[in-house]
Amino acid sequence: MGRWAILNRGYIVMKHVDANPAVFPRRGRERLRLRWYCRARVLAYRVLGRDEFGRDRARGAAEGLVHLDSLTACSGPALTARYGALTRDIS
Repeated sequence: MGRWAILNRGYIVMKHVDANPAVFPRRGRERLRLRWYCRARVLAYRVLGRDEFGRDRARGAAEGLVHLDSLTACSGPALTARYGALTRDIS
């Protein structure tokens, strides 16, 4: 669950960034902001992970963070293709 919390957010945010260049003129800045946000989520999951579910979610989120850069490096159709590949490869 944690893995997909990170990857789904990354996919959706970057899809909107690519679709709205007038609103998000600096794609690299948005990637950096997204990465910082996701790192904060991983930290929050670790701190709040008091039971087995919470610890499993934290581990999954950390794994999702590993794949986030490969996802956000893509844009347009390549973003969708990479997300699909991640869905097949790590589900």
